[in-house]
Amino acid sequence: MRIGIAKMQTTELAAKSIKETLSDAGIDSFYFKNNSQITMADLVIVLGGDRGVRNYFHHTLDIDTPVLGVSESESSGFLSQIELRDLRLYLSRLKKQDYVIESVPRIAVKIDGKNTHPVLNDVAVFTSKSATLMEHVLRVNDEVGIISVNSLDTTRRPLIVSDNSIIEIDEISSRLHCDVVLDGIDRYKVIEKIELTKFTPPARIIRMNADSTAVSALAKKVKLAEELLAMPPSSKLLLKILEYEGSMTQKELISKTLLPSRTVRLALKHLMENGHIRRKISMRDARQKIYEISN
Repeated sequence: MRIGIAKMQTTELAAKSIKETLSDAGIDSFYFKNNSQITMADLVIVLGGDRGVRNYFHHTLDIDTPVLGVSESESSGFLSQIELRDLRLYLSRLKKQDYVIESVPRIAVKIDGKNTHPVLNDVAVFTSKSATLMEHVLRVNDEVGIISVNSLDTTRRPLIVSDNSIIEIDEISSRLHCDVVLDGIDRYKVIEKIELTKFTPPARIIRMNADSTAVSALAKKVKLAEELLAMPPSSKLLLKILEYEGSMTQKELISKTLLPSRTVRLALKHLMENGHIRRKISMRDARQKIYEISN
């Protein structure tokens, strides 16, 4: 067996640790930086948790090699189920190919007539400043509905459509410009229209654990949507910023949201008590505490 290691959103130390772990188990592995090498692998290990997996599929041209997501932190997500410290426990199963490969749908995105990379998880539209009203027209297969939303309003229940639907968002109006955020990573300015369709082929994700189906992932997201209904606006805002911007310190959150320090402190306390986020010591500065989403 030969395994490729993609270093996405991670450190050299973590990548080196995985290579040494695989070598100790008699598994040949290699780092890669371009798609021509991926065809040489039986599978690809992508570091960086869910965010790393999403970022990997934004750039890869490989449609065949399955991907195993590995997280460096003590968390599991929708796309990345294995923690780095537990990788050794799964090596024998990897050798035997004792796992399930799930085909995860991707979304084709067109912004103002220009194609972007395919999206694996979500597409979000925001005003460039928090707490600013935005109006738009939403069309699903040419069925029209006019919606006026506040950028803090994350309480709307999920709209479930078939995977062959064409979703269009246009006539976007706000006193400030609006951005489209793809998979919580890449941000694009939108002027007139967004079009979403099914992208082919799907992503091939290796599943090692039983609780890994798309239904399970959707159930978790629906549960979160229900909890958002009763959440204070400040908590919603912080949760969304941490989701789309990544880990931040309290000082960075205050600067980003322009909220009073006391409001941010109370919102962080509320989110931690309800298990939505967690706090840990910064690896760069032990005096700093950073906050991140709990998967």
